Amino acid sequence: DSDSYTDDGDLIHRERTSPHIWNNMENTFYGAFQLDLEPGIGLVSGQGEDPQIMLQISDDGGHTWGTERWRSAGRLGEYTKRVIWRRLGVSIDRVFRIKCTDPVKWVILGAYIEAES
Repeated sequence: DSDSYTDDGDLIHRERTSPHIWNNMENTFYGAFQLDLEPGIGLVSGQGEDPQIMLQISDDGGHTWGTERWRSAGRLGEYTKRVIWRRLGVSIDRVFRIKCTDPVKWVILGAYIEAES
């Protein structure tokens, strides 16, 4: 049901992992990761009032993951909110993972990575 944001009261764990990103096994510098989603999805009160989305990075093919980096997806009505993580370092083989559990309508459209060799 597209209008239900919990599973009989339990949080729904949403997760998406990117494919491996590499450039001929050379160092790549990551300036930013921007998640394109439907912003301003927060609830009036309670959990989901300021819905959060988390990014983790793996530089070993998804075997281990770095620190959780949290960003707001926008409170109710923040329709111009952008979700961007910056200064993401360097890697030869990178995988990105996003997670969200807040009980709101999550619409993820895509992602953009700013990177250079």
